[in-house]
Amino acid sequence: MTSIENLSPFNFLSVCDVSFDIQEQLQMTEENVVWIPIVRDVIRWQLLYPVNGINHRDNYGDARNRGIRYLKNNGHILDFSFKFSDHRWMTRIKVEVDRKKFDDFYQKLVKVYEKRVVEPNKTEEQKKAEQELEKLKDIEAQLKDVPKNPEKYEKVRQENIKRKKEELEEIYSSIDYASKAERKAWEKKWNVLQVLWSAYISANRLASIRIPKEKLTIDISISEVEVFDVLNGLQEKEEV
Repeated sequence: MTSIENLSPFNFLSVCDVSFDIQEQLQMTEENVVWIPIVRDVIRWQLLYPVNGINHRDNYGDARNRGIRYLKNNGHILDFSFKFSDHRWMTRIKVEVDRKKFDDFYQKLVKVYEKRVVEPNKTEEQKKAEQELEKLKDIEAQLKDVPKNPEKYEKVRQENIKRKKEELEEIYSSIDYASKAERKAWEKKWNVLQVLWSAYISANRLASIRIPKEKLTIDISISEVEVFDVLNGLQEKEEV
């Protein structure tokens, strides 16, 4: 029998559809027997029921029928039976489970579902938000761990200082001080940074400050364009 990882998209969702129903019912009872419909009123995935119609509804019921048989044939449920009604779409399925076996299967199914269905359909914004959340969780974990391992984090701090120093030395070594034009450019950047630092200190080192444009262009040798080139450079550095 094909594993859930290798089922076709249609068959995989058929198995998910009945499994999710079984899990929902198990959560609300202590019994090992639950009832689920052959046809759901609310459709989870359009692939299983693309448009409303008699043939499509019959096909949807058949897909769920095959999904429940897949669970039985692979030992994920103990047994199942049908309780027929006046109309085929009102048929209900009685499912008997071993909770431990079904729970083990369900946990695996959810992981495969995340990989095959959820992840591919995430937007770039959702992926970026999750990445940022993971970073915050890592930072939180580190902050909790610092008091327990002070020596470890002191070593990390020293390594960061050393790396930053090496990066600055590399930048300084790349400057051609013999070039008047390049030296002049660095002097202009330095003048702008001095004004920024002075304003920052005078504002008691607030998290953010506003500096009048005329203060940044006080040195007539520095054009407005050059000032904003420096500021844009600082902003780009923060975003990296």
